[in-house]
Amino acid sequence: MEIIDTHCHVYPALSYFLKENIAHIPSPLLGLIPKIEKLESDHRMKKELLYSMAKPLLNFIHKAQSNFNDNSGDYLFAKDQLFRVGSLTTILSSTINDLKTEMMLSNISKSIVIAHPPLITNDFILELAKRDKRFIPVVNIPRSIADAPNLLRNYIVRGAKALKIHATADGIDTMDKHYLSLLEIAAEFSLPVIIHTGALEIAPFYQEPDLGHAEHFESWFHNYNTNFVLAHMNIHFPQVAVDFCKKYKNVYTDTSWQSEENILSAINQIGAEKIMFGTDWPIIGNNIEVSIGRLNSLSEKELISKEQFEMVASTNAKKLFNLD
Repeated sequence: MEIIDTHCHVYPALSYFLKENIAHIPSPLLGLIPKIEKLESDHRMKKELLYSMAKPLLNFIHKAQSNFNDNSGDYLFAKDQLFRVGSLTTILSSTINDLKTEMMLSNISKSIVIAHPPLITNDFILELAKRDKRFIPVVNIPRSIADAPNLLRNYIVRGAKALKIHATADGIDTMDKHYLSLLEIAAEFSLPVIIHTGALEIAPFYQEPDLGHAEHFESWFHNYNTNFVLAHMNIHFPQVAVDFCKKYKNVYTDTSWQSEENILSAINQIGAEKIMFGTDWPIIGNNIEVSIGRLNSLSEKELISKEQFEMVASTNAKKLFNLD
């Protein structure tokens, strides 16, 4: 059975990142690139060993997040700190080879990989997808880009399957002209828009955590004629995302960071056709394994049907992102 991860990231190795920005690197430092490549190769097995040793901690973090159902201030602070600790494991597992390994172990056939400039550039993601059809590219355009609409048009021609908007990381109000101009292009090309939802207090990664609340984006859903995906199901407050999926035909969500109970509740309320499997890999390292385990568990307990499983696992993503 085909499984598509609709939300993950992959980081270029440091040597790749330096090569991509070689025009901006002082010439005396260029000689370091081959040495960095050798270090990356020599230490790969050590990274894999450290990652395996970190697995018990990662499993504890995932379990603790699922068990913290109280969304009062103290519990939210604790949840956010778990994200902060877990995000450190990207040092150990976050490259293309790491993702391929995790996909193979969990029988993931395709992954939608999302750019996050400047660390994960759009060119890196588009070229990766061009080389390997298992990867589906999603672009993210910073506010600093002078002609963002035309750049998005160019990315669509190059194969971009969706646009990602991350207001919490950008620190930009949802009515900023940068976003509105991109949404116009998305509507023109019927390009799906993936929105980060979920207010995480994990500075310095997110400049304005409050902008993660799904409520900030409601005007987009009826003003722009394209499909929207509320990534992470609004994290701490999934019912808000579920309610928007009920209210708007063009709003969907994914399963990343949600417990079995929350996923089942969403399916029962809005139907499996509005929900897609997602992981947000590599945050908290082994979340591909954990996330597919939750979906498999619902199926094994016969809490969802085979048809519902298939819809969440792949059918919905194929339709929404126009995949072969």
